[in-house]
Amino acid sequence: QQLLQEIDRKAGQMNRVVAVAQAFIMEHYDEDITLRKVSEIVHLSESHFSTLFSKAVGETFKEFVTKVRMEKAMESMKKEPYLKIYEIAERTGYANTEHFSRVFKKVTGVSPNQYMKTVSK
Repeated sequence: QQLLQEIDRKAGQMNRVVAVAQAFIMEHYDEDITLRKVSEIVHLSESHFSTLFSKAVGETFKEFVTKVRMEKAMESMKKEPYLKIYEIAERTGYANTEHFSRVFKKVTGVSPNQYMKTVSK
């Protein structure tokens, strides 16, 4: 019984750590987010946090950050189709427009320009 309570307590702590990390990423997606920075916020080593995050979320830290940024980019393109690609890249945490475009195409299957054309119709 005591062992089960301890396991439940640790599971709750892990869920809180992951929830704090996800909330931070959602709030600061437009900044330079690193595994180191977030692991320091939740007071865990990078390797322990990375493992914990992957197990809880089902994707790596980097994949999650990328997914959030791409969702925000697509949201911006729909709401503000007059924005330039470099502006969307900057707003979603990418200093390099070419890198943003490569990541966007890898994630969505289309280039940012192609996506913009489809949502602006």
